[in-house]
Amino acid sequence: MLEKLGLRPLSEWTASTIIHRQGMIMLNDIFKSVSHLQWIKRSLFVYAEPPGFTNVGLHVPNVQNVFKEYRRQLRWSTLGLHYDWATKTYPFEGESLPEELVLLSDVLSQALGIGPMYADAAIINFYSRKSTLAPHVDRSERKLVSPLISLSFGQTAIYLAGGNDLDDPVDAFYIRSGDVLIVYGSQRLIYHAVPRILQDKQFEDKDQPEEIVKYANKNRVNITLRQVDEHRSVMM
Repeated sequence: MLEKLGLRPLSEWTASTIIHRQGMIMLNDIFKSVSHLQWIKRSLFVYAEPPGFTNVGLHVPNVQNVFKEYRRQLRWSTLGLHYDWATKTYPFEGESLPEELVLLSDVLSQALGIGPMYADAAIINFYSRKSTLAPHVDRSERKLVSPLISLSFGQTAIYLAGGNDLDDPVDAFYIRSGDVLIVYGSQRLIYHAVPRILQDKQFEDKDQPEEIVKYANKNRVNITLRQVDEHRSVMM
């Protein structure tokens, strides 16, 4: 199962925590090196296509071949219960998430002892070298007791973790390709931000399309998995 998801064996996983942030765990480089580009390719060629909905689709009805035609404009894609950026809400009905994302969320949550998770929504952010993410709180999900799981591929992000108020102290750390950040409990509703992307990783893979390798060498792909509503856990 882990191999199917591109994950390293569980015995090779390492985790980092911040002592005063109980409920924030970083899993360090737990994806096999070969799978980084595979996840980026999937995000661009599958998750950015229908039934996924992108920022490009706001202006181009029934858009297809998003990466091929609009790669410079692509900023985000939503899957499953599609997040509404204008109202900051989720609908009550929508498509199912791709099976691998549902399974991955549950594997990660249960491996850390947090408990079962059934992801029903995903937001994928596509960061160029100049992209930033302003301080915000992910509070729109209706089931806030479930963790938020963030997968990172491509270039490195500087991540800022704050508190419940914008004036609270901030911790800064790197999130690199293959890392997974999980927040739950007291850390689920903190302010966080990405002020900078660092272009510090070089990919090479003759088995992947050249355009994917070039994209990975300049950009970051961030997949966040969320459980909006109550569900039964995934059958393992």
